Amino acid sequence: MNLCGLDWQVCSTDAGVWPTAHDAAASGSTAHWVTAQVPGSAQADLLAAGTFDVLRPTALHDRDLWYRCTLSGQGDHQLVFDGVATLAEVHLDGTCLARSSSMFVPIRVDVSLRGQHTLYLVCRSLTSHLAGLKLPRARWRVGMVPQQALRGVRTTLLGHMPSWCPDVAVVGPWRAVHLVSPQDVSAVALQATACGTSGGKLSVAFQCQRDLRGWQVSCAGQTATVEPGQNGQWQVALQLHDVARWWPKGHGRQVLHDVTLDNAIDGADVLPLGRVGFRSVEVDRGPDGMGFTLVVNGQPVFARGAVYTPPHVLHPGGLAGAAQRLQQLAAMGANMLRIAGPFCYEDQAFFGLCDELGLMVWQDLMLANFDYPLRDAAFAAQLEAEVVALLTPLAAHPSLVVLCGGSEVMQQAAMLGLPAQSEAFAFFNERLPAVCEAVCPGLVVVPNSPCGGELPFSVRTGVSHYYGVGAYERPLADARLAAPRFITECLAFANVPDSCTVEAMGVPAVHHPVWKQGVPRDRNVSWDFEDTRDHYLQQVFGLDAALLRRTDPARYLQASRAVTAHIISCALTEWRRPGSPTAGALVFTAGDLQTGAGWGLIDVHGEPKAAYHGFKQVAQPMALLLTDEGCDGLDVHLVNDTPDDRQFDVSLRVLRHGRTVVASGHQPVRVPARNAVTLTGTALLGAFFDLTYAFRFGPPGHDEVVVTATDTEADGSDPLQAVYFPHGACSAPSHLGMSAQVEQRDDGWWLVLRTEALARFVHIDDRAYRPRDNHFHLPPGETRQLQLTPRSAAAGPPAGVVTALNALDTLSYRGIV
Repeated sequence: MNLCGLDWQVCSTDAGVWPTAHDAAASGSTAHWVTAQVPGSAQADLLAAGTFDVLRPTALHDRDLWYRCTLSGQGDHQLVFDGVATLAEVHLDGTCLARSSSMFVPIRVDVSLRGQHTLYLVCRSLTSHLAGLKLPRARWRVGMVPQQALRGVRTTLLGHMPSWCPDVAVVGPWRAVHLVSPQDVSAVALQATACGTSGGKLSVAFQCQRDLRGWQVSCAGQTATVEPGQNGQWQVALQLHDVARWWPKGHGRQVLHDVTLDNAIDGADVLPLGRVGFRSVEVDRGPDGMGFTLVVNGQPVFARGAVYTPPHVLHPGGLAGAAQRLQQLAAMGANMLRIAGPFCYEDQAFFGLCDELGLMVWQDLMLANFDYPLRDAAFAAQLEAEVVALLTPLAAHPSLVVLCGGSEVMQQAAMLGLPAQSEAFAFFNERLPAVCEAVCPGLVVVPNSPCGGELPFSVRTGVSHYYGVGAYERPLADARLAAPRFITECLAFANVPDSCTVEAMGVPAVHHPVWKQGVPRDRNVSWDFEDTRDHYLQQVFGLDAALLRRTDPARYLQASRAVTAHIISCALTEWRRPGSPTAGALVFTAGDLQTGAGWGLIDVHGEPKAAYHGFKQVAQPMALLLTDEGCDGLDVHLVNDTPDDRQFDVSLRVLRHGRTVVASGHQPVRVPARNAVTLTGTALLGAFFDLTYAFRFGPPGHDEVVVTATDTEADGSDPLQAVYFPHGACSAPSHLGMSAQVEQRDDGWWLVLRTEALARFVHIDDRAYRPRDNHFHLPPGETRQLQLTPRSAAAGPPAGVVTALNALDTLSYRGIV
């Protein structure tokens, strides 16, 4: 029985003012109880009730938060809180039944009900607890978190990182609450393991006090009878033959199999137990032993995506908003997400959606940067219980492929000159793999992110956090020079959101204090990630950011959007090209945690930014990539992740001033399944042409190279296209001869664009509609047709503007019904 729908209330009190539930019950009219949403957070409830002032916020971690509801029933049951943040006590009427000090471990309480009862849940003051907490002396301090004692409490760092996210308090029952009858089938644990090339093993265990002898579990057309264990435990193992595999997005189908429990005697009472997928995953270290390539079902996979951030920071771990976010990331071309140590675990519904979308998940433990007391027996035991609680319900989900011990813990130690493989990290290196093998076999286990090299943060070995291009302001060529093997964080920029979000802030961009609150930075440093973006405006686009900000703020924002999209596209191209040593790259981060120019590819309102589209252009399962090989000219790469061979006609056009074709050629190409083909520009043209302007024989004779790959066997599919700029992607604005037309078709509104000269970084700004693509290049003489998706059901006809970074003119369009 799900208790989330009951009439829950919450009350905020001074710390310790109600020592017991009797005191809460005796408070009478002096207490101010307000309606609470469960699962949820106390701050969101108090905000909805008008008792929380965001301008002068109450420090909720300083207070006790009491929840209550009326619970009715008869007989023995188990009360289950899937997750409570953080220092929790459960009281039934006046009796305290349980205490918990971990946000991440469920609370299970046996109760005997006799009619109506009052259920209380209190979240005690975190501040008071930390003040009295005795911990071993830390070997280092963490700059991003002011409260160092948090290393001794199992809770999220969301709300405790002032330069990363808003000052919020994640307090309360953040996951569901259940009342379980002994007669219910509960505590279901499904463990799916791929065997060989087509076999599989499914282990099923669950709790139920009923006599289920003769009942059967079915999966993938095969059945087996359950066997009784001790204390109401039932289990069964199925050996499956010719079971279809689950593949990551783009590499094959996401095949999932229903698992059911049914009464084989009379065929009644078919109970769904869940869904499973079968896939194998391992790591290929390469011939030098320094690599890190994920091999799924025997096939090497280039992993790309982002570090996942919850759409609602006050309610992390909930599916609300997550479905749209995951669908957007899948459409972007992502096939992997990383749930990183500073944030929060996600629930089974989240992983179920990742299963369906083909999104692999790299799961960190919620450990980040601190010198945790891992050698303390009690802390290590609590952490082990957390791992078991995390993995037990997720062992059925094929999307979970990596479990990692946390973020930047080993890195922090090594940067201070401490041994990276010290006894303090035995939990990561020894205990964590053993627990994973017992609970969820078949996972790739990584001690920490980053790790693997002589130093944990070495880029050329193992798993790295790469910020050479980005915070360290290295040139774009460093993306290849650094030769990273697998990047779990990279390319963090202050990505400017689109106009609707910027204008909704109500303040001038960039230098207003409200704007700066949304720009991420490391604490106690003299720069922020907007400074990083401005550096690349000068280095990559040749623009004076300070001057442009003052003289043409609209163009400054336009160029700022374009430059991060361009950098992300260029870096991902380098890492994904055939011959690259890099086997994965995850951008930091998927979404913003607050309004503004945050790290996210998607803004806080769910709107994709230019950086999102820059990623999307080179991340699709079938991709066309261009790389500058210097004196060897321009290489054209066709990368095919899909399980089918593809036939293309590849054409190359060399343009002067974006209009005049000075050279051209084409060639048919067949790209094998799950493979890649590289062509040279010379081969496509049939003769030498200095496409990269490497030899510099006289003044430049061209400005753009446009490569188009048309699938000759797929009817109606859009061609693949990429543009190379030998003299830089930013050019002076001119009249391009662009046109825009809106058409209403049977499947909705479409925008049709044309141009006489190549338009760079075309930007469509429509407040009521979202275009399928944005921030792209449009070659001359071509038509680009874009479906417009309404942002809400109340949207009228589309109306917007079209601009390009190199266009003097702004086009307006309006649909007519």
